[in-house]
Amino acid sequence: MTRQSDAGLSSQDLEVSVPEVPGVAEPSWTPVPGPGVFLWSGGSAGLADPLTLEGLAGLHPLWAKDALAFAPWQEVFVGDGAARRQSWRRSGRYAGSRVVVSGPCSSSLDVARYFVEHKILTSWDSALAVSQRLGRGQLGRSWSSPVGNIYGALLLPPAAREFDAVLSLLMGYCLVRFLRSKNVPAFLKWPNESLVDDVKVAGVRIEERGGRCVAGVGVNVASAPAAGELRANHAVPAGCLRRFAGFGGSPLGIWCDLVDFVRTCYGNTIAREVGDVMASLIEPLLCWLGQEVMVEEAGAAPGRGRILGLAQDGALRVMPYGKTREKRLTSGAVRRV
Repeated sequence: MTRQSDAGLSSQDLEVSVPEVPGVAEPSWTPVPGPGVFLWSGGSAGLADPLTLEGLAGLHPLWAKDALAFAPWQEVFVGDGAARRQSWRRSGRYAGSRVVVSGPCSSSLDVARYFVEHKILTSWDSALAVSQRLGRGQLGRSWSSPVGNIYGALLLPPAAREFDAVLSLLMGYCLVRFLRSKNVPAFLKWPNESLVDDVKVAGVRIEERGGRCVAGVGVNVASAPAAGELRANHAVPAGCLRRFAGFGGSPLGIWCDLVDFVRTCYGNTIAREVGDVMASLIEPLLCWLGQEVMVEEAGAAPGRGRILGLAQDGALRVMPYGKTREKRLTSGAVRRV
């Protein structure tokens, strides 16, 4: 009998392919999977909920689209680093790195940390959560994380020391470039947010995990927090990509494209001198460049100023109103007047 999922997909549509191996009663044991897209079916108590293919398809129409687009799915047994085996699902679609899709979880950064600690993820591998309970954004602020959007965590390779202090800015730039490659006219709100028409659609957070840097990436694909859900005195409203005519795609498909794009963009960027990167690549994409803004710094009263550009160390160069000497911001925020 064919079962029907909430998304209108039958169990035949999501059939799991298990190859027959002579003399072997179960699918092959894979201690650490190679490149590919994986569904973390079993999850981990207190971290990520279990997630079946039919469950994934029933979460949201965009995830139903991904479940079919990445079929067929093969069952594999994966070691989690704790002398246990779990049944996972591996997509038959090619991917240049490991992408592990998890069920609802505390955060994709927490899932990435788990896999880094158990040596499942290496450079450019990632975790992608369908939703988060404790998502966090810039400065550790909570982040609304409903199903249908992108909540990814990408393990970055070691970078030259001069780029250590500007990783958040660099990843924000790569994310803006990716959106522009999809014909979305995004600009970079210093240091790491993607804005379109002064509306936030994406952002980046960098955390260190086991001595490695992980980029948490959030992209509002299907929905965005309402004004009442944002923190008090927020700098800009939130929006989502589906409001742009012609923009299509689903979370997993967009994420795989994003990882491939960022990998190339990041590599090409850090091959250049850091000062050149700031001046010739990132600065032209700054929001409100040359315009008057309100500058907010911890422990100081807000003040007006004009954005001049970027310093070599990634600081935002601002000319305070009524002053003749510029200020360089390494923390804080700016908003349009």
